[in-house]
Amino acid sequence: MSSENDLRVLCIGTDVGVATKSVNWNEEYNVKDYDWIFLDYYSLDQRVGDSTISEVFNEIVTPGKYDLFRAVATGSKVIVLLPERDPIPRNNHIEINISNHFPNNFYLISESGSSLNQDSIPSQWRWYFDSQFDWKMHISGESDICEYGDKEFIYEYQGLAENAAYEFLACKVLFKQIKETRSPRQNKTEHLPGEISYIPVIKNWDSNELIKEILDEFTDLDTRIKTKDSPEWVDEKSLPGEDETVSELGELRDQKNEIEQKIEEKNEDLQEFDRYKALLWGNENILEQLVPEVFSEFGFEVEGEQPHGRDGMILLNDKRFVMEITGTTGGIRDDKCRQLSTWVDNLELEDQEHDYTGLLVVNPDRRTQPSDRNPDEYLPPHLRKFLEKRDFHVLLTPNLYHLLSKYRTGEIEPEDIHDVLTGDDLIL
Repeated sequence: MSSENDLRVLCIGTDVGVATKSVNWNEEYNVKDYDWIFLDYYSLDQRVGDSTISEVFNEIVTPGKYDLFRAVATGSKVIVLLPERDPIPRNNHIEINISNHFPNNFYLISESGSSLNQDSIPSQWRWYFDSQFDWKMHISGESDICEYGDKEFIYEYQGLAENAAYEFLACKVLFKQIKETRSPRQNKTEHLPGEISYIPVIKNWDSNELIKEILDEFTDLDTRIKTKDSPEWVDEKSLPGEDETVSELGELRDQKNEIEQKIEEKNEDLQEFDRYKALLWGNENILEQLVPEVFSEFGFEVEGEQPHGRDGMILLNDKRFVMEITGTTGGIRDDKCRQLSTWVDNLELEDQEHDYTGLLVVNPDRRTQPSDRNPDEYLPPHLRKFLEKRDFHVLLTPNLYHLLSKYRTGEIEPEDIHDVLTGDDLIL
């Protein structure tokens, strides 16, 4: 990407003087050519008002999902200024849902009131989210896996502001490519350099002012209005103390860059911690990546997911644990238990030298606090009987989270986890 002095900024929907290019919604643009991309849906919504987009523009050029993803992959920062409603009416029969324009799944949900949890705001955004905040919507989005071409990516949400119910009012989405490795252990991930941020325009702000403040806060771009009366040769003149000030400013910017780099590294550490918290709430796609990785950290030999087959396998000296991994909003499903039984049966027919058993790794009723989940509700009697008859085990991912926590603090060793896996309890 460009250096700070050559920063390329694209503004769509708002004419901002400091931008490299500003376009209206009915003009063509190419997002991949820019370091910072501002999509001003807020102004579009305000301009449409009680009419429709078709009454304001004959045509409207919306960003393509793949184009935005490629921009993120090359390091672009995408800032989405959110409307006060979604969808926005295009004509009497067609609406524009802005969530359809982005590579990650999210929804804007209307609220009857507004609230702001001040503790949820990162320090670099406290200049914006304050007591004047009043936005009667929230953002609903969950981490998931997406595919582009022949590559897989996982995206994760990071809050920038939350309401009293811990729902996102502003957030950014970070992408990581899933890297296949030669090792049978879990695949690794690699962060993409760009990101997408979703920001509401709050009371007493307008889009133009907000864009310039964001550039002031997060870049070294000078957003001050330049006077046209000053000829270029004036820049060669300097007053006493001016050169020293320029030098000091350069040193401060160097310090700022160093601090920002350290902050970015710590944020990445926090994101990694948050990723493991998906053991408490994650869906099937996320857990299939995460669970084998946790067992690898414990020091066990782990085979990853097999295409159109088992979700992984833990190889102990005396036993092989075949895994079926899932996360549900309700209880454990019959088909998951039957599928696990099939994987074990097939391996027992193919390999007579090892002892195979089934390990159903599950996050049932995942939207409920783990302490409030009832085993009688998520594991019905007929499935309990089926699993006990096969001598299978059920490992709850919240329990795996607690094992990981104890392992990292040194309270337990791999031998203790081995004993848990090989014990007699059905639910681990």
